Amino acid sequence: MVLLETYQGGDYMTEKACQSCAAGTFVFEEASTEAGVSYAADPLSCQACPDDNMSFGLDGQCSCNDGYTIVGASALGPLRCVVTSHVTAIAAWRGSSASTVTYRSLITAVQSTLPPSETLTSLTLEHLFTWAGASCYSYTGSGGDGLQACQSLGNLCALQLHDPSSMACSLFSAVLNNRLGNNHGQTGWGVTLPWLTYIEEASDVRDGTDIEMQLTFASEMRIILAKYSLDGTWLGMEEMSTQPYYCGVGAPDTSAGGGQSRSSKYLKFGHSMTETFECDLKSLLGEEAFFYDPYIVDEATGELHPIAVLNVNYGDGVSTPNLNIRALDELDDVFTRRFFFFDSVSG
Repeated sequence: MVLLETYQGGDYMTEKACQSCAAGTFVFEEASTEAGVSYAADPLSCQACPDDNMSFGLDGQCSCNDGYTIVGASALGPLRCVVTSHVTAIAAWRGSSASTVTYRSLITAVQSTLPPSETLTSLTLEHLFTWAGASCYSYTGSGGDGLQACQSLGNLCALQLHDPSSMACSLFSAVLNNRLGNNHGQTGWGVTLPWLTYIEEASDVRDGTDIEMQLTFASEMRIILAKYSLDGTWLGMEEMSTQPYYCGVGAPDTSAGGGQSRSSKYLKFGHSMTETFECDLKSLLGEEAFFYDPYIVDEATGELHPIAVLNVNYGDGVSTPNLNIRALDELDDVFTRRFFFFDSVSG
Protein backbone atom coordinates (compact mmCIF):
# COMPACT_ATOMS: atom_id res chain seq x y z
CA MET A 1 0.00 0.00 0.00
CA VAL A 2 1.07 3.58 -0.69
CA LEU A 3 -0.16 6.74 1.00
CA LEU A 4 -1.78 9.33 -1.33
CA GLU A 5 -2.29 12.98 -0.43
CA THR A 6 -2.74 14.59 -3.88
CA TYR A 7 -4.85 13.90 -6.94
CA GLN A 8 -3.19 13.15 -10.28
CA GLY A 9 -3.56 16.82 -11.22
CA GLY A 10 -1.55 17.86 -8.16
CA ASP A 11 -4.35 19.23 -5.98
CA TYR A 12 -4.36 18.10 -2.35
CA MET A 13 -7.04 15.71 -1.19
CA THR A 14 -9.32 16.67 1.67
CA GLU A 15 -8.28 13.41 3.31
CA LYS A 16 -5.28 11.17 2.77
CA ALA A 17 -5.99 7.79 1.21
CA CYS A 18 -4.24 4.48 0.76
CA GLN A 19 -3.89 2.71 -2.58
CA SER A 20 -2.46 -0.65 -3.48
CA CYS A 21 0.85 -0.62 -5.35
CA ALA A 22 1.15 -2.39 -8.67
CA ALA A 23 2.28 -5.99 -8.46
CA GLY A 24 6.04 -6.31 -8.10
CA THR A 25 6.59 -2.82 -6.67
CA PHE A 26 7.42 -1.84 -3.10
CA VAL A 27 7.14 1.11 -0.71
CA PHE A 28 10.34 1.95 1.18
CA GLU A 29 9.64 3.51 4.56
CA GLU A 30 13.38 3.51 5.24
CA ALA A 31 16.28 4.12 2.85
CA SER A 32 17.60 0.88 1.41
CA THR A 33 19.85 -0.52 -1.31
CA GLU A 34 18.51 -3.37 -3.39
CA ALA A 35 19.70 -4.98 -6.64
CA GLY A 36 22.40 -2.34 -7.01
CA VAL A 37 20.02 0.63 -6.66
CA SER A 38 19.72 3.03 -3.71
CA TYR A 39 16.13 3.73 -2.75
CA ALA A 40 15.26 6.75 -0.59
CA ALA A 41 12.65 6.49 2.13
CA ASP A 42 9.40 7.54 0.47
CA PRO A 43 6.05 6.38 1.87
CA LEU A 44 4.27 8.16 -0.99
CA SER A 45 5.78 6.19 -3.89
CA CYS A 46 5.65 2.65 -5.23
CA GLN A 47 9.20 1.76 -6.30
CA ALA A 48 10.13 -0.70 -9.05
CA CYS A 49 13.15 -2.97 -9.41
CA PRO A 50 15.83 -1.86 -11.91
CA ASP A 51 14.91 -4.44 -14.56
CA ASP A 52 11.56 -4.89 -16.31
CA ASN A 53 11.81 -8.64 -15.70
CA MET A 54 12.49 -8.20 -11.98
CA SER A 55 9.94 -7.84 -9.18
CA PHE A 56 9.94 -6.92 -5.51
CA GLY A 57 8.83 -9.54 -3.03
CA LEU A 58 7.00 -8.80 0.20
CA ASP A 59 10.39 -8.60 1.92
CA GLY A 60 11.52 -5.73 -0.31
CA GLN A 61 14.05 -7.80 -2.22
CA CYS A 62 14.21 -8.01 -6.01
CA SER A 63 14.16 -11.31 -7.85
CA CYS A 64 13.93 -12.15 -11.53
CA ASN A 65 10.77 -13.52 -13.06
CA ASP A 66 10.57 -17.19 -14.01
CA GLY A 67 12.88 -18.05 -16.89
CA TYR A 68 15.37 -15.30 -16.05
CA THR A 69 18.64 -15.25 -14.08
CA ILE A 70 19.86 -12.28 -12.07
CA VAL A 71 23.40 -11.17 -13.02
CA GLY A 72 25.85 -8.43 -12.17
CA ALA A 73 27.71 -6.99 -9.18
CA SER A 74 25.51 -4.75 -7.06
CA ALA A 75 28.51 -2.71 -5.91
CA LEU A 76 28.86 -1.33 -9.45
CA GLY A 77 25.27 -0.63 -10.39
CA PRO A 78 21.85 -2.07 -11.14
CA LEU A 79 21.57 -5.83 -11.55
CA ARG A 80 19.97 -7.26 -14.67
CA CYS A 81 17.75 -10.19 -15.55
CA VAL A 82 18.95 -12.32 -18.47
CA VAL A 83 17.05 -15.17 -20.10
CA THR A 84 18.27 -18.29 -18.28
CA SER A 85 18.69 -20.33 -21.46
CA HIS A 86 20.91 -17.56 -22.87
CA VAL A 87 23.08 -17.69 -19.75
CA THR A 88 23.31 -21.46 -20.06
CA ALA A 89 24.42 -21.10 -23.69
CA ILE A 90 27.67 -19.39 -22.62
CA ALA A 91 28.41 -21.75 -19.72
CA ALA A 92 31.74 -22.71 -21.31
CA TRP A 93 32.98 -19.12 -20.85
CA ARG A 94 31.51 -18.37 -17.42
CA GLY A 95 34.18 -19.96 -15.24
CA SER A 96 36.18 -18.04 -12.65
CA SER A 97 38.61 -16.86 -15.34
CA ALA A 98 35.81 -14.86 -16.98
CA SER A 99 36.24 -12.23 -14.27
CA THR A 100 40.03 -12.11 -14.27
CA VAL A 101 42.24 -9.60 -16.05
CA THR A 102 46.00 -9.85 -16.55
CA TYR A 103 48.19 -6.76 -16.65
CA ARG A 104 51.44 -7.13 -18.55
CA SER A 105 54.35 -4.76 -19.22
CA LEU A 106 54.00 -3.22 -15.78
CA ILE A 107 55.93 0.02 -15.29
CA THR A 108 58.21 -0.11 -12.27
CA ALA A 109 58.46 2.93 -10.02
CA VAL A 110 61.84 4.16 -8.82
CA GLN A 111 63.40 1.84 -6.23
CA SER A 112 60.56 -0.65 -6.41
CA THR A 113 60.06 -4.01 -8.06
CA LEU A 114 57.03 -5.45 -9.81
CA PRO A 115 56.36 -8.87 -11.30
CA PRO A 116 56.33 -9.15 -15.12
CA SER A 117 52.54 -9.49 -14.95
CA GLU A 118 49.72 -9.48 -12.45
CA THR A 119 46.31 -11.14 -12.58
CA LEU A 120 43.36 -9.76 -10.62
CA THR A 121 39.68 -10.47 -10.26
CA SER A 122 37.80 -7.63 -11.92
CA LEU A 123 34.52 -6.45 -10.43
CA THR A 124 33.78 -4.75 -13.75
CA LEU A 125 34.02 -8.03 -15.65
CA GLU A 126 31.94 -9.73 -12.98
CA HIS A 127 29.28 -7.04 -13.37
CA LEU A 128 29.08 -6.95 -17.17
CA PHE A 129 30.42 -10.19 -18.65
CA THR A 130 27.43 -12.51 -18.23
CA TRP A 131 24.89 -9.90 -19.33
CA ALA A 132 26.95 -8.72 -22.31
CA GLY A 133 28.05 -12.20 -23.33
CA ALA A 134 24.71 -13.97 -23.00
CA SER A 135 22.67 -11.16 -24.55
CA CYS A 136 25.06 -10.79 -27.48
CA TYR A 137 25.54 -14.52 -28.07
CA SER A 138 21.79 -15.10 -28.36
CA TYR A 139 20.90 -11.85 -30.13
CA THR A 140 18.85 -12.48 -33.26
CA GLY A 141 18.91 -8.98 -34.71
CA SER A 142 15.80 -7.36 -33.28
CA GLY A 143 14.43 -6.33 -29.92
CA GLY A 144 16.04 -6.21 -26.51
CA ASP A 145 19.45 -4.79 -25.68
CA GLY A 146 21.50 -7.17 -27.82
CA LEU A 147 23.21 -4.48 -29.91
CA GLN A 148 24.36 -2.61 -26.82
CA ALA A 149 25.44 -5.87 -25.19
CA CYS A 150 27.59 -6.75 -28.21
CA GLN A 151 29.31 -3.37 -28.04
CA SER A 152 29.93 -3.89 -24.32
CA LEU A 153 31.36 -7.37 -24.92
CA GLY A 154 33.71 -5.80 -27.47
CA ASN A 155 34.77 -3.25 -24.86
CA LEU A 156 35.54 -6.00 -22.35
CA CYS A 157 37.75 -7.64 -24.96
CA ALA A 158 39.47 -4.33 -25.71
CA LEU A 159 40.06 -3.83 -21.97
CA GLN A 160 42.18 -6.99 -22.10
CA LEU A 161 44.09 -5.59 -25.08
CA HIS A 162 42.31 -7.96 -27.47
CA ASP A 163 44.04 -10.99 -25.94
CA PRO A 164 42.34 -13.95 -27.70
CA SER A 165 43.01 -16.17 -24.68
CA SER A 166 40.82 -13.98 -22.43
CA MET A 167 37.25 -15.17 -21.92
CA ALA A 168 35.74 -11.94 -23.24
CA CYS A 169 37.68 -12.14 -26.50
CA SER A 170 37.18 -15.89 -26.80
CA LEU A 171 33.41 -15.49 -26.44
CA PHE A 172 33.39 -12.56 -28.86
CA SER A 173 35.21 -14.73 -31.41
CA ALA A 174 32.61 -17.47 -30.97
CA VAL A 175 29.80 -14.97 -31.55
CA LEU A 176 31.57 -13.65 -34.65
CA ASN A 177 31.92 -17.16 -36.05
CA ASN A 178 28.18 -17.74 -35.55
CA ARG A 179 27.12 -14.55 -37.30
CA LEU A 180 26.09 -14.76 -40.95
CA GLY A 181 27.32 -11.90 -43.11
CA ASN A 182 29.64 -8.95 -42.66
CA ASN A 183 29.27 -5.20 -42.41
CA HIS A 184 30.31 -3.37 -45.60
CA GLY A 185 31.80 -6.61 -46.93
CA GLN A 186 34.59 -6.46 -44.34
CA THR A 187 35.75 -9.88 -43.16
CA GLY A 188 35.91 -9.92 -39.38
CA TRP A 189 33.24 -7.27 -38.93
CA GLY A 190 30.18 -9.35 -38.25
CA VAL A 191 26.64 -8.02 -38.41
CA THR A 192 25.39 -6.57 -35.09
CA LEU A 193 28.99 -6.60 -33.80
CA PRO A 194 31.78 -4.07 -33.41
CA TRP A 195 34.86 -4.62 -35.56
CA LEU A 196 37.66 -5.56 -33.19
CA THR A 197 40.44 -7.29 -35.14
CA TYR A 198 41.74 -7.34 -38.71
CA ILE A 199 41.70 -10.82 -40.23
CA GLU A 200 43.97 -9.80 -43.13
CA GLU A 201 47.72 -10.26 -43.19
CA ALA A 202 49.64 -7.35 -41.70
CA SER A 203 51.17 -6.45 -45.07
CA ASP A 204 47.73 -6.23 -46.69
CA VAL A 205 46.54 -3.87 -43.96
CA ARG A 206 49.59 -1.64 -44.35
CA ASP A 207 49.44 -1.58 -48.14
CA GLY A 208 45.76 -0.70 -48.50
CA THR A 209 44.98 1.84 -51.24
CA ASP A 210 41.36 2.72 -50.49
CA ILE A 211 41.99 6.38 -49.64
CA GLU A 212 41.85 8.64 -52.70
CA MET A 213 42.88 12.03 -51.32
CA GLN A 214 46.31 13.48 -52.09
CA LEU A 215 48.29 14.76 -49.11
CA THR A 216 51.18 17.21 -48.81
CA PHE A 217 53.30 18.21 -45.85
CA ALA A 218 50.92 21.14 -45.37
CA SER A 219 47.93 18.81 -45.01
CA GLU A 220 46.28 18.12 -41.69
CA MET A 221 44.46 14.84 -41.33
CA ARG A 222 40.94 14.73 -39.93
CA ILE A 223 40.34 11.79 -37.64
CA ILE A 224 36.86 11.01 -36.37
CA LEU A 225 36.23 8.83 -33.33
CA ALA A 226 33.12 6.74 -32.75
CA LYS A 227 32.74 6.86 -28.98
CA TYR A 228 31.22 4.29 -26.61
CA SER A 229 30.74 3.98 -22.87
CA LEU A 230 31.79 0.83 -21.04
CA ASP A 231 28.29 -0.64 -21.11
CA GLY A 232 28.15 -0.34 -24.91
CA THR A 233 26.13 2.86 -25.20
CA TRP A 234 27.03 4.76 -28.37
CA LEU A 235 27.90 8.35 -27.46
CA GLY A 236 28.23 9.73 -30.98
CA MET A 237 31.14 10.84 -33.17
CA GLU A 238 33.79 13.37 -32.18
CA GLU A 239 36.77 14.98 -33.86
CA MET A 240 40.22 13.84 -32.74
CA SER A 241 42.20 16.72 -31.25
CA THR A 242 43.69 16.78 -27.75
CA GLN A 243 42.21 13.51 -26.44
CA PRO A 244 45.69 11.89 -26.19
CA TYR A 245 46.53 14.48 -23.52
CA TYR A 246 43.93 13.00 -21.20
CA CYS A 247 46.00 13.22 -18.02
CA GLY A 248 47.04 16.38 -16.23
CA VAL A 249 48.31 17.62 -12.88
CA GLY A 250 46.66 19.82 -10.31
CA ALA A 251 47.27 23.47 -9.51
CA PRO A 252 49.65 25.25 -9.44
CA ASP A 253 51.44 23.01 -11.98
CA THR A 254 48.64 22.56 -14.50
CA SER A 255 50.80 23.87 -17.36
CA ALA A 256 53.11 20.87 -16.93
CA GLY A 257 50.33 18.36 -17.54
CA GLY A 258 48.03 17.45 -20.37
CA GLY A 259 44.74 19.06 -21.26
CA GLN A 260 42.85 20.77 -24.04
CA SER A 261 45.45 23.52 -24.42
CA ARG A 262 47.99 21.04 -25.78
CA SER A 263 49.00 20.99 -29.44
CA SER A 264 47.31 18.81 -32.06
CA LYS A 265 50.18 19.17 -34.54
CA TYR A 266 50.50 15.39 -34.54
CA LEU A 267 47.64 15.44 -37.06
CA LYS A 268 49.86 17.07 -39.70
CA PHE A 269 50.71 14.62 -42.47
CA GLY A 270 54.34 13.48 -42.63
CA HIS A 271 55.34 15.13 -39.35
CA SER A 272 56.91 13.29 -36.43
CA MET A 273 56.24 14.71 -32.99
CA THR A 274 57.42 13.87 -29.49
CA GLU A 275 55.99 15.62 -26.47
CA THR A 276 56.53 15.02 -22.78
CA PHE A 277 54.16 16.10 -20.05
CA GLU A 278 53.40 15.20 -16.44
CA CYS A 279 50.50 13.03 -15.37
CA ASP A 280 48.91 12.56 -11.97
CA LEU A 281 47.58 9.03 -12.32
CA LYS A 282 45.39 9.37 -9.25
CA SER A 283 43.37 12.02 -11.07
CA LEU A 284 42.17 9.34 -13.51
CA LEU A 285 40.62 7.09 -10.88
CA GLY A 286 37.39 9.05 -10.85
CA GLU A 287 37.27 9.62 -14.61
CA GLU A 288 35.00 7.61 -16.90
CA ALA A 289 36.76 5.37 -19.41
CA PHE A 290 35.58 5.61 -23.02
CA PHE A 291 36.19 3.34 -26.00
CA TYR A 292 36.83 4.49 -29.55
CA ASP A 293 36.78 3.30 -33.15
CA PRO A 294 38.97 5.65 -35.25
CA TYR A 295 38.29 6.77 -38.83
CA ILE A 296 40.13 9.09 -41.20
CA VAL A 297 38.17 11.47 -43.42
CA ASP A 298 38.98 11.01 -47.10
CA GLU A 299 38.72 14.63 -48.23
CA ALA A 300 38.49 13.52 -51.87
CA THR A 301 35.24 11.63 -51.31
CA GLY A 302 34.00 12.77 -47.90
CA GLU A 303 33.96 9.14 -46.76
CA LEU A 304 35.19 7.76 -43.45
CA HIS A 305 37.84 5.05 -43.69
CA PRO A 306 38.70 2.83 -40.72
CA ILE A 307 42.13 3.27 -39.15
CA ALA A 308 44.05 0.17 -38.11
CA VAL A 309 45.49 0.30 -34.59
CA LEU A 310 48.84 -1.36 -33.80
CA ASN A 311 48.93 -1.92 -30.04
CA VAL A 312 52.49 -2.84 -29.02
CA ASN A 313 51.13 -4.33 -25.77
CA TYR A 314 48.97 -6.84 -27.66
CA GLY A 315 49.59 -10.43 -26.64
CA ASP A 316 47.92 -13.76 -27.29
CA GLY A 317 48.82 -15.37 -23.99
CA VAL A 318 52.00 -16.83 -25.48
CA SER A 319 53.79 -14.14 -27.49
CA THR A 320 53.78 -10.40 -28.19
CA PRO A 321 53.84 -10.23 -32.01
CA ASN A 322 53.57 -6.43 -32.18
CA LEU A 323 56.88 -5.82 -30.40
CA ASN A 324 59.13 -5.33 -33.43
CA ILE A 325 62.89 -4.83 -33.68
CA ARG A 326 63.50 -5.56 -37.38
CA ALA A 327 61.37 -4.96 -40.45
CA LEU A 328 60.76 -8.70 -40.78
CA ASP A 329 59.18 -8.68 -37.33
CA GLU A 330 56.26 -6.72 -38.78
CA LEU A 331 55.02 -9.69 -40.81
CA ASP A 332 53.08 -11.19 -37.90
CA ASP A 333 51.65 -7.94 -36.55
CA VAL A 334 48.02 -8.03 -35.42
CA PHE A 335 46.00 -4.89 -36.13
CA THR A 336 42.93 -4.04 -34.10
CA ARG A 337 40.26 -1.34 -34.14
CA ARG A 338 38.74 -0.46 -30.77
CA PHE A 339 41.00 1.25 -28.25
CA PHE A 340 40.92 3.31 -25.06
CA PHE A 341 43.24 6.00 -23.72
CA PHE A 342 43.30 4.85 -20.10
CA ASP A 343 41.79 2.09 -17.98
CA SER A 344 40.19 3.22 -14.74
CA VAL A 345 37.67 0.38 -14.48
CA SER A 346 39.11 -3.11 -14.89
CA GLY A 347 41.16 -3.42 -11.70
